[in-house]
Formats: sequence, structure tokens, C-alpha cells
Amino acid sequence: MNPMDPLKGNIKIRKRFAQIDLSSVTTAFKFTIANGTCTTGSLQAESDVVRTKIVELIGLTSIDRVQLSGMSCQNGSTIRANAQILPPSEESRFRNLRNSIPNHGSTHLFYRMKNSLKNQKDAGTRNLTYGSKTKEFEIRSMMIQVGSEDLKKFGNSFADKAEEERLSKYASNDNDLNFRKLNKDEMREQKDETNLLIGQLKNKDEEMKKKDEEMRERDKSNAKEINMIKMMLQKLLKAKKE
Repeated sequence: MNPMDPLKGNIKIRKRFAQIDLSSVTTAFKFTIANGTCTTGSLQAESDVVRTKIVELIGLTSIDRVQLSGMSCQNGSTIRANAQILPPSEESRFRNLRNSIPNHGSTHLFYRMKNSLKNQKDAGTRNLTYGSKTKEFEIRSMMIQVGSEDLKKFGNSFADKAEEERLSKYASNDNDLNFRKLNKDEMREQKDETNLLIGQLKNKDEEMKKKDEEMRERDKSNAKEINMIKMMLQKLLKAKKE
């Protein structure tokens, strides 16, 4: 139902996948190091250590493409951070240097890191030795953030934004009362149609019962006539014998 214009029928929503440039996206995820030692005051110093661990899992040598934010220390042994793998530089993309690992897209590097952890788990060595303690690494909640060019390409136009604002205002004002009233009217019409159908079925049932009763009465009448004919035949046969 389209409450804004019932004559136009239902509102149709269409979606399509955007053909984004994966080489320009940033890949974000949550990174956790457990079974270590940390304090709130040491987090800033731990930042480069965490970034180094991420690039080691990926197979890189430089931490330049890894950024961290929202670092926290929990229970003095677990470091959590929001991590990002940045896209390769524009120069490397334009010079077609993607065959080298440092110039791969961020999503590719993320899955290299994920596969690295999986392989270690399969080999029974997911716990990585670091210093005198064994640390555990976890990645989750992966998201991609499109590049600026794709944002411009697939972002809403001025007309789209105006339409969104118009729909937002419509949804927040008293017109929703009209929508609810329209729904009530429809429900009332459907109820009336249902009651009419029930009435028709009841009438049909009564007609069928009446016909059945008439047939039973006719059968009784026919049975009486047959009995009378039998009696008459018996009397005639008796008379002939005499």
C-alpha cells in the first residue's frame, strides 16, 4: 500500500550491487591480543607492537598501511583495538604493481591474515610465542570502506536527498494517521466481505438441508406408493386363485 498515493499501488524498492573499486577500499576490523600484559598507560607504547603483529600475520614488513584506534586494555592481559588496512598508494595502483604483496588491495591483505591464523590453527599452533608468554590473536567484524571516488560515484544525488527528506517529513507528521485510517477502512471492507461470504455459505447450507429434507419426504411418499401397489397386486393374485 502506498499511503502517499493509493492510486499508484505499492511502493517498489529496487537494489543493485555497486561495482566498487576494491583496490581503493579500506578494510576495517576488530583485532584482539589475549594472554599478554597491558595497562591503560602502556597502550600508546603498545600501538606499534600491535601494528607489527598485524603486518607479521599478513606477511608485510612495513606498518605504514595499518592504523589503530580505540585501543583498550581489559583485565590487564587483553588488548583490543579497531584496526584498518589502508589501500595501496595511488602511485602503485597506477603503475600496476599489484603483483607484489605490499601493493595488494586491503581486502586481499585481510584475507591473507585470516588464512594465516587459520593455517596456524589447523597446524595446532594458533598460539604464537612472543617473548616469554604465549599470545592469542583474534580478528572479527570485518567491514570495507569505499574510496572517495566511489563515494562520489554512488552517493545520493541532490534529488535523491530531497526525496529522502520529503519522505522523512511525511513519516514524522500526522499523515501516518491517514495511513492508519486507510488501513482501518480496508480492514472494515475485508470484514464486510468476509461476513457476506459467511452469509452466502450459510444460505447455501440451508438450501442443501431443505433439498435433503424434500428428498427424504419424496422417498417416504414413494415408499408408501410402492407398498400400496404391492398390496393391490397381492389382492389380485389372491382373487385369481379363488
